[in-house]
Amino acid sequence: MSESSPLVTNLIPALPPHGVITRFDDRQQWLESRHSRLGGSSLPCLYGLGYKKSLIELWHEKSGIWTTDVKDNGTMRRGRRFEVPILEEFADQTGWEVQHWPQSWIVDHPIIKRYGVTPDALARPRQGNFPFPLAPGELISVQVKSTGDFAAAKWPKDDNGAYLMQPHHEIQCQSEMDCLGLRYSVLLLQPGLDMDDQFWIAQSLNPGFISGMHADIEKFWESIEAGEMPTVDGSEATYDFLRNMYADEDGTARELPGDADLWAGEMALAKLAIKAEEERLQLAKNKLIAAIQGSTFARTPNGVAFTYKEQSRAGVDTAKLRDRFPEAYEECEKMSYFRVLREVKKLPPEAIALLETA
Repeated sequence: MSESSPLVTNLIPALPPHGVITRFDDRQQWLESRHSRLGGSSLPCLYGLGYKKSLIELWHEKSGIWTTDVKDNGTMRRGRRFEVPILEEFADQTGWEVQHWPQSWIVDHPIIKRYGVTPDALARPRQGNFPFPLAPGELISVQVKSTGDFAAAKWPKDDNGAYLMQPHHEIQCQSEMDCLGLRYSVLLLQPGLDMDDQFWIAQSLNPGFISGMHADIEKFWESIEAGEMPTVDGSEATYDFLRNMYADEDGTARELPGDADLWAGEMALAKLAIKAEEERLQLAKNKLIAAIQGSTFARTPNGVAFTYKEQSRAGVDTAKLRDRFPEAYEECEKMSYFRVLREVKKLPPEAIALLETA
């Protein structure tokens, strides 16, 4: 941060006496410390809102059964390095005092154990351009998100076109206010690289939600201590986690619990429903193509528009490549291995023997 930066350095000492600040020596210590806490980015997992992470994966991580790489990565470094210029622009646009929070410091909640956050910044807003009433000199927390133009275009808006707070961001902002002892928070979004596109959404502390979240945090750690794994849900995140956790087969056989017949029945019914929907979709496509005939463009009486245009896609004849250039084919061949769940008519004799001797 340069000497000409509009960011200030006097807001952290002005925090109300509430959260317990732990200052780690370096980034790696901070990363490792997160394994023993629930924080702003992991709390959404408790409600099925984690970013590519389900509750069952979080449970395995925090219990120590499933370990993940705690090294820094490019996405995290990009976010940190963009934070300062984004916050500087935010300070210039709003006229607020803004201080970047040291990213190796954690604020632990004063009462709820193993619950701490790392905000991106603190700010002291001006009453004239802040939507909630402020006490003199009151501070707020700031959470910074940078995203691409495409993702920003899909950001949810209300009927008047105003940007809405997404649930997982709301949980993160609530947790930061809770641990810092503040009443308000701002989610600051920087879409793309044009600083004129920057926008922010203010939020106030929700005591009812906070009370429920405290109970959920305590219940989560109690489940860890009791070894009670959460129920498997139907999310893609859970599917990806289970595939990674059980990536290797061991050649054994296993008798499944009684509920497994119910699950097998549900899978069979779901397959039939998917097949029926696929056939329904194909029928509608066939009827539209038959009606469009040789035309390039078409429109229904209600104004639904279609194009039926020629396009190309390059491909490789792998059989011909293997026959003509076997050495090049072998050199470029890429083999991947993964487990596939299939229902079979009967188990092989060796599997039956394993089950009978178990």
